[in-house]
Amino acid sequence: MADIALLEKSRDQILKKRPAYTDILNFYVRVFQAQEEIRRQIRIDPVSIDPSLLDKKLGHDMPLIDPDQFVMDQSASGRLLETLCDIAENRSDALSKAAVSLKSAMANSRINTETLFDAVLASDGETLSTLSGTIGITAGHLIMFAFLSMSPVIETGAGQLSVYLKDRSHDKGYCPVCGNYPDLFFLDDTGKRHLKCSFCSHCWEVGRMGCVICENNDPDTRQYFFSPEEKEYRVDVCEACRKYIKGVDTRHLDRAFFPKLELVATMHLDIKAGEAGYTSLSDFDPIKEETLS
Repeated sequence: MADIALLEKSRDQILKKRPAYTDILNFYVRVFQAQEEIRRQIRIDPVSIDPSLLDKKLGHDMPLIDPDQFVMDQSASGRLLETLCDIAENRSDALSKAAVSLKSAMANSRINTETLFDAVLASDGETLSTLSGTIGITAGHLIMFAFLSMSPVIETGAGQLSVYLKDRSHDKGYCPVCGNYPDLFFLDDTGKRHLKCSFCSHCWEVGRMGCVICENNDPDTRQYFFSPEEKEYRVDVCEACRKYIKGVDTRHLDRAFFPKLELVATMHLDIKAGEAGYTSLSDFDPIKEETLS
C-alpha cells in the first residue's frame, strides 16, 4: 500500500522541478488516493493453480495466468469507477466530458460495468468499441477509466499469485504473473535492474544487460539517453527492435519512489522517444495513450 503522505510529498518535490506537470500530477495523485482507499475494501479469493500445472509453467518460464483469469471484485471496482468519474468531472478537458458521459451511462444502466471489466481483462476490442459507442466517448477514455478502476483488484490478485514465484528466477522481459510487458524499469540501491508490469504492477528482477524484449546484447545497437538535469531518469532504446523503456535510478532520487507517479511525471520522455522513432515496450498503457492524446 502507498503511504499517501509520502506520495503527496514526492509529487510536491517533482513539481518544484517540473511545474508544467502540476495539473496532471494533482489529478493522478487523487486517483492513486482513491485506489488506496478502495484497496482496503477488496475481497477476492486467491487464484488456485494445480501443482502439476504450476511446475510446468515455472519450468518453462510461462506466466502463471492469462490476464482474463484474474478474479475481480466487481463491487469494489464499480464503486471506484464512480469515484474516478467524480474526480475527472471537475477537470476542463476531454477527460471531464468523458467522465460525465460515462457516469450518466452507469446511472441510466446503459452499460454493465461487469461486461466492461471482463472486456478489458480479455482485451475484447469489439465489445469495448460497442460500449464506447453506446456511451459516446472514445474507446481509449473508456479503457483508461475501467483499467484505473480495476487496478487495485488486479494488483491484489497479483500479490496473491506472487507467492508461487518465491525463490524462482525469471530473467525475462514479460511478467511472470500475467505475461504482459513492463512499462518501467528501475535500479535499486545496489544497482540491480527490476521491471514493473504494465498490467498487474508485479515487479521482478532481471539482468543489467540486454534488451528486455528481443534480448539483444550488442552494445553497438543498445543505447540510452538521459538529461544532466534529470539524473534519476534514463531511457533505454534498442536499434534491433526499435523499442524503448523508461527507467528510474533510485540511487539518484531525493524522494520516496512511487513507480506509477514516476511514469506520469516522465511523459516528456515518451514524447522524446517517439520523436526519435522508438515505440513503447508496454502492450497495455491506457494512461499514457489517453493523457498524451
